[in-house]
Amino acid sequence: MCTPLVTNRIIELLEAGVIPWQKPWTEKGIPQNCISQRPYRGINSLLLNSLSYDHNLFLTWKQMQTVVDQY
Repeated sequence: MCTPLVTNRIIELLEAGVIPWQKPWTEKGIPQNCISQRPYRGINSLLLNSLSYDHNLFLTWKQMQTVVDQY
């Protein structure tokens, strides 16, 4: 079951002429977790690739809070 956030993002991409499942990779590599280095899979990979960030390294909210608390 898709959440409205996921559904809306996919619709936005399709309306912009982007078919997100045609090319699930970028020149930056596949999205992966910055700390564990594990690649994201499934819908997470699809959505993270669609964000057009300079780097494909991401943190979970809990990981970000842990990093911030350390400083």
